[in-house]
Amino acid sequence: MDPEILRGIDDFIGEEIYSSLEDSEKKMMKVACLFDRPFEANALFIEEDLDFDTLLALRNKSLIRIVGDGRYEAHEVIRTYFRRILTPTEKERFARGILPHLLEQGRKAKATYRNDDAIGYYSNVLELQIEDGGRLEAREGLGEVLELIGQHEQAMASYRSVLELSPEAEVSSRIHRKLGRVHISMGKADEALKSLEKARVLLEDEKSTEFGKLRLVFSQALHQMRRWDESKRAANEAMNMLEHHPGQENDVGKAHSILGLSYIFGEPQDFHKAEEHLLRSLDFRRKAGSLDGEAATQNNLGIAYANLGDPRKALEHLSAGVRLAQETGSFCTASKLTMSTGCVHYELLGEFDEALERFMKALEIAENAGDEYLQCLAHRHLSRANRYKGDLESALEHSSKYLELAEKMGQKWDVANAHLERAKELLEKGTLSDAMLSCRTSLEMAEGLNDKSALGDCLRVEASIFREEKEWKKSGEIFEKAIALLKEVKDEYALALAYHDFALYWQAQDDRKRAEDYASRAIDMLESEGSHWLAEKTRRSFQLS
Repeated sequence: MDPEILRGIDDFIGEEIYSSLEDSEKKMMKVACLFDRPFEANALFIEEDLDFDTLLALRNKSLIRIVGDGRYEAHEVIRTYFRRILTPTEKERFARGILPHLLEQGRKAKATYRNDDAIGYYSNVLELQIEDGGRLEAREGLGEVLELIGQHEQAMASYRSVLELSPEAEVSSRIHRKLGRVHISMGKADEALKSLEKARVLLEDEKSTEFGKLRLVFSQALHQMRRWDESKRAANEAMNMLEHHPGQENDVGKAHSILGLSYIFGEPQDFHKAEEHLLRSLDFRRKAGSLDGEAATQNNLGIAYANLGDPRKALEHLSAGVRLAQETGSFCTASKLTMSTGCVHYELLGEFDEALERFMKALEIAENAGDEYLQCLAHRHLSRANRYKGDLESALEHSSKYLELAEKMGQKWDVANAHLERAKELLEKGTLSDAMLSCRTSLEMAEGLNDKSALGDCLRVEASIFREEKEWKKSGEIFEKAIALLKEVKDEYALALAYHDFALYWQAQDDRKRAEDYASRAIDMLESEGSHWLAEKTRRSFQLS
């Protein structure tokens, strides 16, 4: 605004408004000017001469107005004037008076997932520039809200500012744990482990609630690194510790959820144990009233039922999770749930267009949130669904983006998987030399990561490439090796695909009996996995009744 106009407004307010106010009214306006959002009436009553009569007088003079939800606010121009005339002593005194109200409202908003309000209250506290515990609480609370809504970099900045302000080991340990949690959300498990180690060094009491929480996040990092057995041990340790501390139902539920996921993706897989843990997780998280935690568990239950071959139950849980994620404003969880829903549509139901629509929606959510890790996963699913649909150009486009993001983020497993996806696409396209190059790159990485399931899938693709090149001896030997490895790790879906591809190997050599034998095995396993559309496609392909 033009300085001359500003001075004119100030002169008018000073002469026509300020000079006509009682001392208590002037004081209340100075308190009200420190709020940058609507406030409760009692937030103004911080000293004895500030009461409802004073507020009513200011309302009658239209200096403070009531807003739609029953709270109050000062007009922006008036608020700006009173802020300018505050003395430093008055500002500190009044700021300390309204601090408890702002923090309490921030806590309530955060607990009820009114994320914009929570960010506003905590930001208001930080603008007051009070250097004490209230400022620390506001920075930590702000970090938690930003973490929930997927603003990872901003969350980390808020958490790190707590470390700069607090020398206390207990606070620093807790913040390093939360930084580790954000790193996991960003797909950076290696960085998470570094933060968690700093937290562990600072924490002396290994029987405390905080130590149990630390073990819980540690188990999440190990899970992301596909170190299944270590993750299970850490999750069990965390669960056993936290069960003995009151009020930790949500984290106990999270431990059950991690254990459930480990039985889905780990070696050996056990989907019924996964279901058992996840249903218990749901009970604990509902008991804790954690809507975001419940949404995450609903996603994992959807994954579990998809692997059990039950699309109805899977979609039921995923739909419930989507509603909860929308209610909490957790973009990351919403993106994951949307991706999981897409997986059910194409893997179990063969509904590719529906799946692609879900994956594009998940990608949009991830891009709007600036979450590269979730973008990476969305491109992975878009690549696979387009390949199943037969749109190889779109599949290759998304696998290229998947590879680019995975390499940028240093996600070794995803880099290996992206190369394998490209190998599958190039194989179907008939560009065998490029397919072999991608396959060998993935195979080498899978060996380095000691991922037997991925290694078995790599061998299946390598054998298929040799089959197309009519290198029968090499192809047959590698198929046998792939099948043995996938049996060992009990990856039944990948094993079904290996049987299918081995059936094609025998069909190409006019050995109908063996072709039908392996095709029948593939069909039986696909049926048991709930992938009926693919079983039917296999049945038609081999002309089996």
